[in-house]
Amino acid sequence: MSRRIRLGALGAMLVLGLLATLMPAASSAAASESPVSGGSATAQAERGGQDPAADFPLLPSRCYDSANSRPVTPCRLEIYPRRPTVFLWGDSHAWMYLPAVRKLAQRNQLNLTIMFAGGCPPARGERADRTRYCEAHNERALAMVTEYQQLGRDYTVILASWWAGYRQAYRRLGRPGSSFTAYETHQIMLAHNGTSPLFTALRNRKIRVNVVAPSAYVPLNAPACPAGESPYACPLPRSAALNAEVRNRQWLKSLIRPLAGSPRYIDPTSVYCTTTTCLPSVGRHATFFDAIHLGAGLTSTMTSYFAPVFRDLIRRSR
Repeated sequence: MSRRIRLGALGAMLVLGLLATLMPAASSAAASESPVSGGSATAQAERGGQDPAADFPLLPSRCYDSANSRPVTPCRLEIYPRRPTVFLWGDSHAWMYLPAVRKLAQRNQLNLTIMFAGGCPPARGERADRTRYCEAHNERALAMVTEYQQLGRDYTVILASWWAGYRQAYRRLGRPGSSFTAYETHQIMLAHNGTSPLFTALRNRKIRVNVVAPSAYVPLNAPACPAGESPYACPLPRSAALNAEVRNRQWLKSLIRPLAGSPRYIDPTSVYCTTTTCLPSVGRHATFFDAIHLGAGLTSTMTSYFAPVFRDLIRRSR
């Protein structure tokens, strides 16, 4: 059985808190949307009957804790004895890409283990903080892939996060109008201070990692969208939806460059953005699930962007 728990419900205190602070009043509907709401009937009809409440990846019940509120990490989704393993690691933006990654794991009969928690940036906290939920989650993930590396098993890691959102939130800390809670501030600082140390640990342990580029989200000061705001259904300038795109890409690539092997920078943004505009839909798929996540229908079409990672792994394991 799969649990219909929305991405927006993951780490809700942090994700929705950050969203409310970063998003404009014009998009407040997306920020305050109930985890079980389905969006307006009008917006649904305008997208050809697609139900926005279902446009998110599902997980089997075994991948949730006893309260069905958080994913249990790590959780093995696809199991093929004596086959290589793909680890999908990160926050809800890693979960966001699950449809494409899982398709490829099934197609190639590769093991797939998920290691994500909403609102938890993939980062390494201070030693004194490593019993906190997000820090402990990342330590478990690091320990598992380290074990695979030390045992000489065939594996690869795909790392994804709300990179741009955390970086934008850090720039807004202390500015007039920002009202982050102490918990949100801790998570922002965890992303800011802990991302580089995590990549250093991955490099030192020679762990094979591939990183997904920042994705578009509904930006600060987005105009009101008559076609619907839950999710946002109007075109957006690429420069706004991909906030500080060049700086973020340079920053991520500088972290990736020293990693072991030939790490790939996976950038599927061309699926839904032209060089100037991010589209509200692609074919029958809405671009956004909510204001900060892409829809599962859309990400399910992105297999060609992740396929080289799988080919690399299969080639190494022969």
